[in-house]
Amino acid sequence: ANSLMDYAGAWIDPTTITSKFLIKYESYLRGPRKQVRVNQFGNKVTTTKSGLTDAGLFKHMANLRILFNACRNHYNDDDTGLMVISNNPFVKYKIKPVRIKKVRNLSVADLVKLYHYKPEGIREQIAKDIFLSSFFLCGINSVDFYNYPLNIVKGRFGYNRSKTMGKR
Repeated sequence: ANSLMDYAGAWIDPTTITSKFLIKYESYLRGPRKQVRVNQFGNKVTTTKSGLTDAGLFKHMANLRILFNACRNHYNDDDTGLMVISNNPFVKYKIKPVRIKKVRNLSVADLVKLYHYKPEGIREQIAKDIFLSSFFLCGINSVDFYNYPLNIVKGRFGYNRSKTMGKR
């Protein structure tokens, strides 16, 4: 919402968002731009932001489309024919899909070399141990090692994820 206000100069009416507006807004987001924000002390701070990448632009415009459609659903009444926001710029403006990243797999030969590697110091040894533990335990996070005691039941390692702990 902040970058949209930076571009437009103020809050904007959803009916003024057109496909041409979105094309110009995309161009604005791709380039470097200055942002003026108020910090925790009430002072205005100016920062320079670099342009968005393809992935950043995709997420930004997808979120804008979600917000725009939520506004349309809230203010329009299909039953009575009341259409406060009659335009839909996302019919003509298509969000460019993100390119699929190149998969970077670890080869078996590289894994064997790492397994037999003799670290030169304690920090290298810890890094190697954490990586191999995470790899052999199918991607367990280091924080879960730290937060939970070893819990082996019937030959299987069990743990609760820290990331989802408060969501159960």
